[in-house]
Amino acid sequence: MPVTVAILGAGAWGTALALHLATRATAAPRVRLVARSAAQADAIGRARENARYLPGVALPASLEVTADPDRVAGADFLVIATPVAAL
Repeated sequence: MPVTVAILGAGAWGTALALHLATRATAAPRVRLVARSAAQADAIGRARENARYLPGVALPASLEVTADPDRVAGADFLVIATPVAAL
């Protein structure tokens, strides 16, 4: 069974890390990118690109983008990729 990684924070760092993990050649984990708002998650999900923080970089369909903090439940790993000022 593949590992699930939830990344809390859909800024440049969180998006880049999610992209890297989701596109690994072998044993790619399930990746959930958790954005701060439903509007941000919807925009990233529809465009399959984080136009604000990582423009021009396509995100794979396998990458789940959500604003639901409950989606981190059950993940094998949780990465907090938010700016320190936001914490």
